[in-house]
Parts: sequence; structure tokens; C-alpha cells
Amino acid sequence: MQPLSSSYTSFTAGAQFELDGLHHEILYSDSEGVLLLDENGKRKDMPLLTLQGLVGNGLKFVIAKKEVPVLPVLTDIQHKQLNRKMTYVEYAIAEAPQAPTSKQYSSIAREKARTKLSDPNPPGLSTINEWIRKYIAALKSEYALLPEGGHGRNSKFSSDVTDLADEVIVNYILVPEPFSTVEAYEIFKVKVLKEGLTEGKIPAASTFANWISELQYFEVINAQDGFIAKDMASRQMLKKFSCPHLLGRVEFDAIHIQIGLLDDGTRKYRGSIIIMVAIDVFSRCILGYSYHVGKGGESVELTTQCVQNAVMPKAREDWSMCGLMSLAACDAGASFVSTHFTGFLAQFNINRLTTAVKKPYRKPFVENFFKTLRKQLLTKLKGYLGSARYKGVYKEKSDLKKEAFYTVSEFRELFENYICENYHQSGHEGLRNRSPASVWNDAVGKMPGLVTFPEDIELFKAWGGRLDSRKLHPTRGITANKHCFNSRTLGKWYSELYGNPSYINKPIELMVSHSKQDISKVLVFHPKSSDWITLPNTNPTVYSGMSELEFTMQEELKYEGIEEATRKVFDVNEQIIHHEASAQNKAENDEKSKVKGNQKQEKTGVTLGEGNLKSALSNLSQQQRPQESFEGSEAENEEDNVDAQVIAEQKPRKIVEVKIHGEY
Repeated sequence: MQPLSSSYTSFTAGAQFELDGLHHEILYSDSEGVLLLDENGKRKDMPLLTLQGLVGNGLKFVIAKKEVPVLPVLTDIQHKQLNRKMTYVEYAIAEAPQAPTSKQYSSIAREKARTKLSDPNPPGLSTINEWIRKYIAALKSEYALLPEGGHGRNSKFSSDVTDLADEVIVNYILVPEPFSTVEAYEIFKVKVLKEGLTEGKIPAASTFANWISELQYFEVINAQDGFIAKDMASRQMLKKFSCPHLLGRVEFDAIHIQIGLLDDGTRKYRGSIIIMVAIDVFSRCILGYSYHVGKGGESVELTTQCVQNAVMPKAREDWSMCGLMSLAACDAGASFVSTHFTGFLAQFNINRLTTAVKKPYRKPFVENFFKTLRKQLLTKLKGYLGSARYKGVYKEKSDLKKEAFYTVSEFRELFENYICENYHQSGHEGLRNRSPASVWNDAVGKMPGLVTFPEDIELFKAWGGRLDSRKLHPTRGITANKHCFNSRTLGKWYSELYGNPSYINKPIELMVSHSKQDISKVLVFHPKSSDWITLPNTNPTVYSGMSELEFTMQEELKYEGIEEATRKVFDVNEQIIHHEASAQNKAENDEKSKVKGNQKQEKTGVTLGEGNLKSALSNLSQQQRPQESFEGSEAENEEDNVDAQVIAEQKPRKIVEVKIHGEY
């Protein structure tokens, strides 16, 4: 195997090289051949295998990094659709580079693009703006404008309904004397009623017929006409999947394994595992894998890490299979067609072939490996509960925790041992009973130039699964997945960008590539240049390559042996100190009120309970009475005197009654 090359450029559109004294540029490439244009303007076709064999033997690459990454293998219709979208995007950016989505210029740009394309039905402004946002978010990659694909057949119907349909197809279609599609559908409807599945949606007869037509053709032939007919049909069908050299076609897919795993430290239950695998079609070698344990499904982080593990050398000496693939074959699942993953492939010039979801026969080699994995490894592991499609070993998911036996690291070691010591060393019928390891080593020995690596290896290894915009804080740096990342270089970037007119009265945002599969670092791109840096996690307990799952395990291990406690609500009324403070406060307020009352009495000159109360009240009455005299005043004075006498006569009686009947 050749050492890591720092000047490698893949045989993709736009790559340039010197051969036989002439300068060549690749106009188009696929898994079989390339279309070349030499310096004299002549075009010619050449097999890809021939070119790869000339690497280091007269062929020298000329590094000419393209501004727009290479496109995947597309049909003519897809190329037209993509060119149409890019025309509208490019005109919008050219019209207003700083604000291509602004209303002031977007209408003008759309009209110019419509005129150039003679487009009778131009897209709306909101649609064009969405294309622009996707294009910029993916580091100006055309990949981002590709359609993301549809949903699988399970999107409309419950899993119980689709499982029942599969059961009917297996038992009544894939048999030597099959029922017709109409008869099978009638049987299916009877079983739906019997199972009580009429509340949800039920597929129509046409949908059921489409599911049958999508079956793997040579498996149907095998079930109905026997092995010999199946063998002949499969040879014809597999011609489209033939690959003439190493790394020409690599298939990616994931398997959800029904086995519960335990934490390495605490041995507490963590959940089931998902493993994503990359297999080389030419040699049948497993190039790499990635895994996820616990809640969640297939993610773009898992997919990106699988590609990185497949391309780069492994730690195990007996696992030498690796290298940059020419074509990555994957289905239209959300993790594969996401903007983040397509931008990653575009950055490193990896062509992509997208197959339909829920059609495993479009990726026959990786699907066949999963079947082999189940038979040779998984069914022999303690705690494996099988699959609903493999009768005899299936149990309910609720038993996963109860049956959990292996830790995460133990299962990983078992899986890697099986790959390196068993699978790679066993003979395969498709390889004429040769082992994948021997086929790989033989091909590398004859043409070492087939195994190559990315031009910028550090950038490739540092790339995370997700790429989005994050705010830059002057002291905390970048925050992603609830972790902080910072460095001195990032501080210099902040000082440089803080005075930039583009960031006046608005936060500084940077494009950040991050992943929960590796929280030890993130990749950050400078917004005004092509520079990039990797930022370390500021948490000293996070080690290199640590995943979010491993970090959670580590945090829980700190408190191992300490009993968990429920949250207690603090009630201040239960505290003695609160009541003591309340009593003290009340006493102080009473004392203040008493002092205030005494001061008021001193100002008025009246002392309650002392002296002649009658004379004091009379003096106050005289002080407040007006001095003017008017008619009838004498009569009123007489009435006042009478009232005063009545009060004077009645008051002592009241006091006497209180003394007699009151309680002192």
C-alpha cells in the first residue's frame, strides 16, 4: 500500500494531470471510465482502471482546486434541473453579493435568469431564496440543491400493516406455485380484518402490486423456478453492479441490531446498537464502520464517521483495507441525502450514487453482508433477540434490557474480531472461493496507485457530521452540543472581525462542523477567507475522539455508589429560623408604633386617661369653632349645650356598665 499522498486528486470532473508530455483535464467520469480533454483540444475516452494504474508511472497530477466541488453521477434530467437552479442562484449572488436574498435585487436577478433560460415557469422568490440559503450553508456546493428524495413505504402505513404484507408476499408469492397478485391481495385483506388492523390506512391493490414488482427479481425466480434459473437471472442482473477495480464502488448502509448493551464502567443498560458499514464491491472487504448506542436513529454524524473510518488507516494491523472511494452508493435516507453529508462528499471529491429507499436489491452486496453477519455472528451472541423477519429467534423489544449481557467495548471487540479474523479470511462464492483479504492484497500489489487518500488529510479527519452557523463569543468561543470550544487563534479572529463593517450591530457568526460522535473538537471556517482551524473542547475531562455517549458514561461514573435522590421542594414555613425572624420583626414594628403614638400625643398636649376629659374636649371644640356670629347662633348654642349635657350624663353610665359587666 502506498503511503499517504499529500498531492492526490481523484479522477473526477475538473481534475488535471500530465501524461505523455501533454496536459489533460477530465471533463466527465464515472465508475468505469473518463472523458479527457488534452491541451490540443482533442477529446478521448479512457478506462478508469488504466489511468489509476498509471499513477506514479508517468501520470502526474496538477493540483488545481475547483471552486465548485464535483457533482455526483446524475442523469441528463437531473443535470438540467440542477443547472436551472444554479442559474437562478448565480444571478442572485451576482446582483447582490452581500445580500442575495434581499427583495430589492431578487426580482431583477430572477428576471435576468428567466430570460437566459427562456423559462416559461420561473420559480417564486421564496423558492430561490431557499436555494440560495442551502447553497451558502453547504459552503457553496451544488450538492445542496439536489432533491432530498422521498419517504419509504412505511411513511403512510403502520409497521404492523407492512409486516403483514411482507408475510403474505413471502408465503403466497415467493413459492414454487405462486398465487396471482390479485389473489394474494385478497388474502392480505382477510388477514388485515383478522388481525384487527382496519383503524389505520390500508394499501390499495395497486400499491400492493407495486411492492411485489419491487422485489429482488432473482429471489422471486429462485422461489418459483428453482436455483438454476435464479443463478442465470442473477448473473444477468449483477452485470449492472460489476466493478472492475478496488474502491470503484463502495456501498453504505446501516443495520439496527436487537441486542442490549451495558456501560463499560457502571454496567448499566445503555440501549441497542446501530452499526453503519462500508463494503468494497470489488473485493467484498469491509472498509470501515461507525456505531451508535442508545436512543436515536441513523444520523448524518454516523454516516460521516463511517466514511472517515473507511478512508483512513485503522489502528488494527490486521485491518489494512482503506482508501478514498470513487463512488459511494447509498440509499435516499435522511442521513445520506442531507445538505451536511452532500457538502462533505463535495468537499473531498467523492461521487455519490443514490438508490431508492426500501429497495435493498439496489445495494445487494452490503445487504448480503448483513445476512451473513446475522447467521455467523449475531445469532451466536448471548442477548441477541433477532429480527421479526427471522422466525424462531425474535422476542419483544422490552426484553432487551433484561437480556443485556455485553458491554459496548466488548461488543465492538467481538465485531472487529469477526471482520478481521473470520469474514475477511473466509472464501466467498462471488470471489470464486477466494477470501476478501487475498483479493485486496493481490489488487494492491499489482496496482498500488488504486489506494489513495484525500489531499488535505487533516481537514478530512476533522470534518464533523453537521455544518451550521454558530455565534462567536469573545470569551467562551464557540458553543456546540452544549460544549464550549476555544483557542487563541479564535480570539485573534474575533479581534479581526469585530471591527469589520459587515458585523456592525450584529453578532459574528462562523460556519462550524461538529458531531456528537466526536465532541473533542470542532472545525471552524473563517467567514472572510478560506482558512479553517480545529478547536479543542475546553472541558479537560474530554479526551480525543470521545463521543457524547462516552461523555455521559464518564459523568455517571463519577457518582457511582452514591444513591440517587429525588428533588425536595424547600418550604420556608417549616424552618424555625423563619418563625423567629418573623416574631422579632413583629416586636420591632410594635415598638415603633408605640413610640410613634407617644410622639403624637405630646404634640397635641392630650394625655389619655389623665385630667378632666370633658374640659379637654370642650377646649378642642372651642378651638375649631368659627368666630363669626349669625342669626340663630344663640339657639344653636343652647342646643349644643343640651347635647353636651346629655353626653356628660350618659358617659358615666356607660363606664359603670363596662366595669360591672366587662372582664378585666
